[in-house]
Amino acid sequence: MSATLIACVGSLRTTAHWEHAVGERVKVKTTEEVAGAKVHTGTLVGVDDDSVTVEVDGAPVRLPLSSVASARTVADWAAELKGIAG
Repeated sequence: MSATLIACVGSLRTTAHWEHAVGERVKVKTTEEVAGAKVHTGTLVGVDDDSVTVEVDGAPVRLPLSSVASARTVADWAAELKGIAG
């Protein structure tokens, strides 16, 4: 049996928060659909003045900051535990 365990770690509110989180796993909720979804979980790969880019399932998704309802860094505990055990 396989389960994905994801825990929210920290809120992303300021530009400094976003910049510090580049390379981290994030969960971003938007006020409107972007690329066919309102929830985007993946690796934060870029930040600029008006948007962030999250790599979701291997594809970059540009999210306008004006449409971000909430955003957090997340820990993928299954991957973390696998790394410890391996």
